[in-house]
Amino acid sequence: MTTKTFLGTLLRDTSANVLALSAAALIPLVVVVGSTVDVSRYYMARTRLQNACDAGALAARKSMTSDTFEEKDLQQGLAFFDNNYPAGTFNLQNLERSYVADSEGIVKGEGKGVLPTSMMSIFGLGTFPLKVRCSAEINISHTDIMFVLDVTGSMNCPETNSGCGNNGNKEEDTSKIVGLRQAVVDFYNTVEGASDGSARIRYGFVPYSQQVNVGGSIDPQYMANSASYNTRVPEFGKWGSEEDFEWGEISNRRNYQTKSTEDLRVDEDVTSESQCEAAGLAAGATVNYEDAWTGELWNVSEGNETTIPKVTITTDVRGSGKFRRGVVYGDWVKPRRQPGKCTIKFRVDEYSADYTGKLITHWDPEPFGYWNYKSNEWDVSGLYGPNKRITLPTGENGTDQIHTWNGCIEEAKTIKNVTTDPLNPNAYDLDINLVPSTDEQRWKPALPSVYWERKKYRSTLDEVTSIDWPNQDQPDSDATLCPKAAVRLAEMDLDTVTNYVSYSHGFRARGSTYHDIGMLWGARFISPRGMYRSDNEALPNGEAISRHIVFMTDGIMQPNATAYSPYGVHWWDRRVTTATGSDTLTSVHTARFLAACRQARAENISVWVVAFGTSLSDDLKACATPGRAFEAAKSSDLSAKFKEIADKIASLRLTN
Repeated sequence: MTTKTFLGTLLRDTSANVLALSAAALIPLVVVVGSTVDVSRYYMARTRLQNACDAGALAARKSMTSDTFEEKDLQQGLAFFDNNYPAGTFNLQNLERSYVADSEGIVKGEGKGVLPTSMMSIFGLGTFPLKVRCSAEINISHTDIMFVLDVTGSMNCPETNSGCGNNGNKEEDTSKIVGLRQAVVDFYNTVEGASDGSARIRYGFVPYSQQVNVGGSIDPQYMANSASYNTRVPEFGKWGSEEDFEWGEISNRRNYQTKSTEDLRVDEDVTSESQCEAAGLAAGATVNYEDAWTGELWNVSEGNETTIPKVTITTDVRGSGKFRRGVVYGDWVKPRRQPGKCTIKFRVDEYSADYTGKLITHWDPEPFGYWNYKSNEWDVSGLYGPNKRITLPTGENGTDQIHTWNGCIEEAKTIKNVTTDPLNPNAYDLDINLVPSTDEQRWKPALPSVYWERKKYRSTLDEVTSIDWPNQDQPDSDATLCPKAAVRLAEMDLDTVTNYVSYSHGFRARGSTYHDIGMLWGARFISPRGMYRSDNEALPNGEAISRHIVFMTDGIMQPNATAYSPYGVHWWDRRVTTATGSDTLTSVHTARFLAACRQARAENISVWVVAFGTSLSDDLKACATPGRAFEAAKSSDLSAKFKEIADKIASLRLTN
């Protein structure tokens, strides 16, 4: 083949053109694949770097205890950054990260570095610069916070509870209640520091011991106009006629001398007892016997017996009682200094006996007779009026006595040994959403000045009288303590909160421990239903509200059978159980406490519990929303826990 023929054939042959074309197409293909790989690495590195910046900003802001950014806060932020973006990740070079905070406490961060390319370097693009920014602040939504605070006597004890006895009675600088005051203020400052002013934040307080002072927060329509109390009721007047009455066998005879006698004047001089007796008989001697008990005067002639009844029975047909029988005797005494006078003597015998039939008495409203100690219904409506006082005949000898009300209450009707899980609906006292419509559901004023114990060996609930059981008592002052008035939810400034928990404004520790009554009223004040629904249900624009109860106690449940609580004095009222032992009372009130906690959580209220200076019991853990129960050994711990709770209520959020 000639050269010319070979070249012509080669020119006409197109079978090898693909090689040239493939070589030409390879260049853009490498660019596309390389850029895809490197851009993918860029975005993965940038996303990882942004996440690290965000984590560090959140950690640094959470570490801050005020709007001041400290070295510890910076180190916390850097540590979280490094944990989320370890050095060398994606071969990032010249990594830099930093955090600062502005005057409003907003943490601002930055992360940057240089990311080398892999395949794009062959085209002259050797690195990608990477830079991210982040910021974080604590902010809070519309929030209601109800403090339920133990102000029992042990809060006067030092943090260790040592050297204080069972109940503190004097506040010292080391007392737990001093630490509580500071913790509340720290909590307030933490929450308010997280607010940008657009959210509504309200606070309320329920100090509790054996009582709660909530009367000023209850609409009078939900308070009873009349209420029954263990009290004393005076009986007045003179004994009257008797009908269908017969004494049985007589026993227990007692002799009494007359309280007073009447001189008998005769016309002739008397020089001997016989002359006096003869003169008296001749004149038809009588004596007026003044009954030492009723003040009744009985005209009695010599030798004639007169029955002077001592006890009336108006409903019983059988029973036992006492009566007196007076007899005039002829034991004249010798004349006194003036001639012509003789004195007659008179003896009264008292008997006890069984009787049958009915003794009917008729009274005249004259002298005071004796006290009946019993449950009695009094009109208390005047306590809600402008004068805020009532007058009852409970003073000495049945005289009028003025009674005022300090705001503590007796609870609505309950059921003894009630089932609490599920809750019996007829236990009105345990319903946190109770809106009373009947007297059984209404609350009553606690009136220790009206209350009188019925002491018959402290073993029965029998009605007693001052005749048979004269030494009755009122509960002593330690048993009738009423804490500071509770405050419903309201927006408050720092001065308001500080003053409320101050000693000078009455925030003091006294009394026994009833967790149930504190939790009940804390839940009632914050519940979106019940008496305060119109205040709590929602904001006017319909926005949601975050609700929280912060429950703090320094001890276990310790009900006292002789303390005046919202259930009366248990020895004589026995409204929650018939048993009187402390173990039974504790278990009964603990069950009621947990019932209140369950109801609060069912209303989507977060329950935070802090045990201060004591261990966190199983009951306190069970009360709290899961994960929201804490221990605080000392005052500094309590402030730290309150701040931690406040931080969690005021949620952290990213703002970039």
